[in-house]
Amino acid sequence: MAILLRSFTELPLYTEALARHHVPHRVLQGRGFYASPEVRDAAAFLGLLAEPRHPVHLAACLRGPLVGLSDATLLRLALPHGRPRCAACSAAACLPEALPGEGERLARF
Repeated sequence: MAILLRSFTELPLYTEALARHHVPHRVLQGRGFYASPEVRDAAAFLGLLAEPRHPVHLAACLRGPLVGLSDATLLRLALPHGRPRCAACSAAACLPEALPGEGERLARF
């Protein structure tokens, strides 16, 4: 479990309460915790719950471990009708096929 605080000004209230109830705890300071992939993935998921139509939160959830879509599949989902409008980018090399199992993972999501 983690307790995320915006600042450390109220930290003593939390640590004293945890100690009073004999809950083992440790304080991690710095920004490294918030930059970890797990925290970024959780933040993207919570952001998607709060704003279901937010494209960045949606893309992060679809690309992250929850669904695991490839960049190529995200591109296909983002493009109208799954392909670019210009003829120069319509070559198969520009848009590789989806990876095996991605359709199933997307459907489960």
